Amino acid sequence: MDALDRPSKILFVNPYGIGDVLFTTSVLSLVKKHFPESVVGYLCNERTKAVLEANPMVDQLFVFEKDLYRKLWRESKKKCFGEFTSLLRQIKQQRFEVVLDYSLSRQFGFFLAALGIPIRIGYNYRGRGTFLNRKVEIEGYRGQPMPVFYCRLLRELKLPLDDNTIPPMQYPLAGTVTEWAEEFLGSQGISKKERFIAVHPGGGMSWGSNAIYKRWPVTSFVKLIKLLRGHYGVKILLLGDPLDSPTILSMSAELNDPGVINISGKTALNQLAAILGQSWFVVCNDGGPLHIAVSRGARTVSFFGPVDETVYGPFPRDGHLVLTNPVECRPCYQNFKFPLCPYEYRCLKELAVEYAFGRIKEVLN
Repeated sequence: MDALDRPSKILFVNPYGIGDVLFTTSVLSLVKKHFPESVVGYLCNERTKAVLEANPMVDQLFVFEKDLYRKLWRESKKKCFGEFTSLLRQIKQQRFEVVLDYSLSRQFGFFLAALGIPIRIGYNYRGRGTFLNRKVEIEGYRGQPMPVFYCRLLRELKLPLDDNTIPPMQYPLAGTVTEWAEEFLGSQGISKKERFIAVHPGGGMSWGSNAIYKRWPVTSFVKLIKLLRGHYGVKILLLGDPLDSPTILSMSAELNDPGVINISGKTALNQLAAILGQSWFVVCNDGGPLHIAVSRGARTVSFFGPVDETVYGPFPRDGHLVLTNPVECRPCYQNFKFPLCPYEYRCLKELAVEYAFGRIKEVLN
């Protein structure tokens, strides 16, 4: 019996954003189903570590934070080298038999080979899978949800897979976090079991300065919040990353409504997840907060512009409303490339508030 038949130690590698890591939780479910006694390790970045900390399917976490190593390199090349080799040593000591590499990176592949992991599975995008020895050719992710693509790598472990029965994403939380959320909501005037709407107008942080192209305009969010408050009368929580706080503060000031509560920048990632999971529904952009809400069982209303919702949208789709503007140029994000928009992102700018509100009423009714 070789490692492909029943691997005793499996390593996942995904150094990217929150949504990317949550997509792999569907793969984790299948791995634990078919190899329940296998030890599972996971290499992620510092921010996404919180997504996996309480996940019972992950036995060991390893953190690779690119920005930290860049900072150390500037300060001391010796210290940077020492920290990096320490991380490699920790992984090597575990003697993983199989790695599922979702990095699409030649550099990660090189180090995984150097660590001596015998079976290295991943996608060979633009020839970057040089150091993989079980590679699946790919030009990009199209036509199917990301968890389906991610799970397909398990075919290299001889697992029978049906693309139509992929498990949902999961974001388990410690009981202390859910208790905190109830207490925190109470402190904000939202009693237990009281309906509230969570609105997250940010997201898309992994796109850096291009994140604005993934976001429905703030002015549109303000108008929609007024309509939701007028029609449903429930309280609304404004949430966001600390970097979003100035924008959300100005939104709160413009709304000037005691029923709209600004808690932007006041929650860690796990706390955000707990609050989203307790909401009546979540209104957000394409990005990590959307996938957090979905993985916590919340209903969502999301806005998609340049990105294909068929691939990167809520998974599974049932119970979730995705709003798009059917302009001929979208989705323009293809094969991991985003061409600078010559149309001033009309796909989101011209997505009307009245249309969004009408669709939300249809779904809720």
